[in-house]
Amino acid sequence: MDNFKTEPFPHQTKYYFETRDLPSVGIGWEMGCGKTKLGIDTLCHLRTTNQINRVLVVAPGGVQRNWITDELPKHMWSNIQYRAMFYESSKASTQSQQKELIGLTNYPQLSILSMSYDAIITKRGGDAAAKFIKKQDVLMICDESHAIKNPKAKRTRFVISASKHAKFRRVLTGTPLAQGPFDIYAQIKFLDPDFWKRLGFRTYTVFKNYFGSFVTNRTKDGHRYETLIAYRNLDELKEIIASIFIRLTKDDVLNLPPKLYQKRYFDLTAEQKRLYKQLKEELMLEIGDNIMDGSAAIVRLLRMQQITSGYFGYYDEFDLDDQGRPQLKMEIIEGKNPRLEALLEIIEEAGEKQGIIWARFSQEITVILDRLKKDGYTATRYDGKISSDEAFANQDSFKKGEKQFIVANAAKGAEGLTWHCATLVVYYSNDVKLVKRLQSEDRAHRIGTTQPVLYIDLIANRTCDAKIVKALRERRDIAQDVMGDEITEWI
Repeated sequence: MDNFKTEPFPHQTKYYFETRDLPSVGIGWEMGCGKTKLGIDTLCHLRTTNQINRVLVVAPGGVQRNWITDELPKHMWSNIQYRAMFYESSKASTQSQQKELIGLTNYPQLSILSMSYDAIITKRGGDAAAKFIKKQDVLMICDESHAIKNPKAKRTRFVISASKHAKFRRVLTGTPLAQGPFDIYAQIKFLDPDFWKRLGFRTYTVFKNYFGSFVTNRTKDGHRYETLIAYRNLDELKEIIASIFIRLTKDDVLNLPPKLYQKRYFDLTAEQKRLYKQLKEELMLEIGDNIMDGSAAIVRLLRMQQITSGYFGYYDEFDLDDQGRPQLKMEIIEGKNPRLEALLEIIEEAGEKQGIIWARFSQEITVILDRLKKDGYTATRYDGKISSDEAFANQDSFKKGEKQFIVANAAKGAEGLTWHCATLVVYYSNDVKLVKRLQSEDRAHRIGTTQPVLYIDLIANRTCDAKIVKALRERRDIAQDVMGDEITEWI
């Protein structure tokens, strides 16, 4: 008997009944369509029918906790006896967490362990996961599964290896092709380890060469590398993906209030303009006639962005990392910060609206919070500079309305969190990764949103800001756009 705790939407009901007993399913629903609920209803059904007794959830850092503290209590069927915990690497050696793990592993009913992708590849985390699923009837869920898009990454290899012990597998992601068609390879291999071999693609290299065209280049020192010049056979790949992934957008299934977009422009100070011009000239000389790959070009853009935000980055030749490379240091540019002043104007106009402020750099978050506090606003922090306990407490206070603003970094807060109390979202500065922009936009725009959400991008006049925002809003991959001599058009 299906005993839903929260009433499903029609699309959730439809796909619940269609997929609940399938061994492998990819839920590629756009952020905000309610794929987590579908996953929980599925695990409840599998437990009710005695098909599983263990669930292992792997999710980005912070999101793994959200499963246990928010999602399970909200959606878990009342007739299911279960015990659940989220694993924290920082507490791996503590007696309290070890005791909790033992209790969870020995629990005779349904046990649910939620871990981050970073935790599961540690020695202690990997051992805990292996012991938890060993010789059990397991449902394994990869949440935000685009995190395992790189088949060569350690986390991907470990997660796929662990999946071989799972009786049922699910991947949940709103962006299965976050950076391109090749992203799907590892996610499908997690769902079905032999899937690609049955289609004749015995290795990732064979897969890439069938769906992409490459040319071989050489560096000045003779090192060879391949560059993708075009995708091919994509209609065939689309059919393959459709055979194992369910794709839905919010427009397909939900009647949500609209997203509204604005841009706010500001001028740099004279000193910022001087530094920006100086750095631009240095980079133009550095590029010369050379072809620059996407990652190197992105680093150049980052340095330009820093200047527009009131910082000047430089490499300290006397402070080297473990590999002997000089460390990037940051200095505040003296004088007023026009980006910060533009933000404060928006906040003043917002009145009592709750808002999310996304900033790319931790230094920016600190400056914003200090100024908001000085001006009498209530705000809290969500980025990699705080502990997981602090992050949970901070977002909880924001969701409860105790804080008007949450100032966050998309690298930390873009995935798996529900902040639909916000009707204002300000991009103080943008992460150039398209997936982070898409994910971060939908923290506020999802099931439960009752009012239009206003998104405002801050743009420094006559800088790289405008092209970055344009590309992100058009859902283009900036790393691809700036490859080669095209970087000169961005800076």
